[in-house]
Amino acid sequence: MCKVYSFKGYVTCDCSSLGLEKVPSNCPSNTSYINLSDNSLTELKPCAFCQSPDVKKLNLDNCPIFRITNTSFAQLDSLRVLLFRHNSLVSFKSNVFECLSNLRVLKISHELLASYPVEFWSDLSNISHLYTYDGPKDERFGKFLSAMKSLIYYNHGIGGCELQKIHNNTFESLGNTSLKALELVCYARYVELNAFEPVKYLSNLSLANQLYMKMSNVFPALHVFKDKSMDTLDLSQTFRYFGEFVFTANVSSFIGDICVKSLSMRGNNLIRIEGAAIANVKNKSCLQEIDLSLNRFNFNSVYSLLYTMTFVNLKRAYLAYANLCSPFQILVRKYKYQNITIPLPPSIEFINASNIKMLDVRTPQIVQFLHTEHLEVIDLADTTFDDCNFTIYGLNHLKVLNMSGQNCSILNYELLGSCSRLEILVMKHSKLGLGLESDTRGTFMYSLRSLKYLDLSGNDMYKPFIPQMFVHQSTTLTSLLLNDNSFKNIPVSMNMLRKLRTLSLKNNKINWLSQYETDLLEKLSIRILPHNFKLALKGNPIVCNCESLNFIQWIYTTKVNVDLKGNYSCLYTDGSFQTTFEIFENMNQLRTQCVSKVWLVLSVTLSTVLIFTFIISSLLYKYRISLQYCCLIGRGLYRHYRKINDNKDEYIYDAFVAHSQEDYIWVYGPFRTFLETEKNFKLALHDRDFVPGTFIADNIIDTIKVSRKIVFVVSRSFLDSEWCQYELDMARMHMFQQNREMLIIILLEDIPNGKLPSRLKQIWEKITCLETDEKTRNDQVPNGDNIFWKRLHLAIKP
Repeated sequence: MCKVYSFKGYVTCDCSSLGLEKVPSNCPSNTSYINLSDNSLTELKPCAFCQSPDVKKLNLDNCPIFRITNTSFAQLDSLRVLLFRHNSLVSFKSNVFECLSNLRVLKISHELLASYPVEFWSDLSNISHLYTYDGPKDERFGKFLSAMKSLIYYNHGIGGCELQKIHNNTFESLGNTSLKALELVCYARYVELNAFEPVKYLSNLSLANQLYMKMSNVFPALHVFKDKSMDTLDLSQTFRYFGEFVFTANVSSFIGDICVKSLSMRGNNLIRIEGAAIANVKNKSCLQEIDLSLNRFNFNSVYSLLYTMTFVNLKRAYLAYANLCSPFQILVRKYKYQNITIPLPPSIEFINASNIKMLDVRTPQIVQFLHTEHLEVIDLADTTFDDCNFTIYGLNHLKVLNMSGQNCSILNYELLGSCSRLEILVMKHSKLGLGLESDTRGTFMYSLRSLKYLDLSGNDMYKPFIPQMFVHQSTTLTSLLLNDNSFKNIPVSMNMLRKLRTLSLKNNKINWLSQYETDLLEKLSIRILPHNFKLALKGNPIVCNCESLNFIQWIYTTKVNVDLKGNYSCLYTDGSFQTTFEIFENMNQLRTQCVSKVWLVLSVTLSTVLIFTFIISSLLYKYRISLQYCCLIGRGLYRHYRKINDNKDEYIYDAFVAHSQEDYIWVYGPFRTFLETEKNFKLALHDRDFVPGTFIADNIIDTIKVSRKIVFVVSRSFLDSEWCQYELDMARMHMFQQNREMLIIILLEDIPNGKLPSRLKQIWEKITCLETDEKTRNDQVPNGDNIFWKRLHLAIKP
């Protein structure tokens, strides 16, 4: 039933919350930690843990144990930590800790431990760390503490404390111990003047979370530590609710007389620190760390803090969650366009000034830090001006900067120009997607040539970075975090970032990575050996389809360390959600399906193209004459011919004559003689009137356009001539376009109707057709009285 697990040889047997009524026997003999908390154990029988003699930590919290013997812990010689809180045992009747010679840490009820038989107090002499709750009765700690000669740390109150007032004799029993650290977690309201006299050699004192004390009721009692050295003095939330929210010179003198290295006044609702309070600090050179977070300082307090220049050895300052109220806002607003200069203690190394609320504070032009030779870390997260249109100077030695939560939609690209040695930059949720949009030269990152770690998560970014952005971090940047943006691909050039080891793109909009991107990642992972390249893609809308199969296969075959072991949720082609591992397991089957789909798509596409090509070809063939005619008309317009209207004065020729070369003698003989000599008509004839150097097709269409009538001399040789057929087609198209009867057909030979071309038959009823007889064909001189010549004259006559 118990869970057993091991880490680096440390074996844990977790039997908590199982409702056990007796100590289980199934924990391995080499168990280091047994957790029996929150069970139903009522007694510990003799040798209850003999099966696990190597146990170093035992947790018996929250068990209704009411009976225990002096051999219950037999053979636990290695036990160093015992948790024995909140049980039903009223008192100890025997020396139950006798067997625990190496016990060093004990967590137990103060009143229960106070019942330990006096004659066996020596059993407690090796305990160095004691945690108690409940009591003490009469607000005075039990005398058993005087026997704990090795005690160096004492914590009382977590789980209950009855102290309302700390008296002069409250700690009397601790006077003979080696106690160095004391933590009280009670709600005491008053401390008598000499209460700490028995423990005046403490190195660490914590009165944190008392909540209801007054500074005037506590600080005078610290006089016993005057001119003594202390590592820490923790007064966090000690004065939170009971007034006196001004740190005066009077109360500060008691702290100032102590050579304290670390002071915490966190969360006390302080609104002001008097300038004289800083001046009254006697041992200024001792202070190395101060925590003034979660207070409500005004400008005077800020000035006093800046005066900490006098704390020449101050290394760490915590000012987070301060609420700078109106005087400071008015000052910054008054000097809206002025520079802000911030002097710092000369030894300062770390500043946490995050979450300082400066409502309606305008943005300065320059923020200048002074004395920053040792400053390496600044946390300014969520400490914001109106925008980021300013420049920070004086951070030449800074290595870590957190500027998350800024409003950098308006950004001065020289903002971090002085941070040439910066190694870690965190700017999450700072609206840099807008701020960097116009930085086409990478100016913002230009000076950060030592940068190793960059976190730009949650900045509403979706465009890839320009190549110049990280050109100066190509050999330094090892970690790049771009989580919670809207990127659809890897937005940086992996070829450029030659030392990158971690790329985190969680919660973006990536469906899959392309072959090009995975190839670059493979090359990079080889380049940085023996280090492993880490890629995080959790939370992206991965799609599992035919296009992403190569990416999914890459996930499970690459040497790149992919988060979640590559097992992402993905949207499958049927709309269901599966995992990439399930897709990878069925990869061969899916590839076969995808190939089938590809062939199907290709077949359908090819068939469609063929059908479309056939239809277009058919239409082109069917309307080839029309197209030819339109092309020739267009070319004529391009050659600047003007349009000929249906007006007699605008025609150059009365008739264009189309004939076979074999009928040349008849056309240039009686035919031309009759029409031109006798009737004064002007004819257009190939050999005589076509313009030399012009395409035949252009000559034909140009002559047709300037002729009022078109005469075709049709013979068998005419029907066999391609050019004659072409002239017929052009004339037919021109007739349809002009919508007038202009074609005259002369059948020079007897040709059966079935032998006539289909294009001629289609317009047969819209043309004038004249048939010659043998006499007409053979006469060299036309006879004007012949019916043929009469009809020809009438057909051409306007």
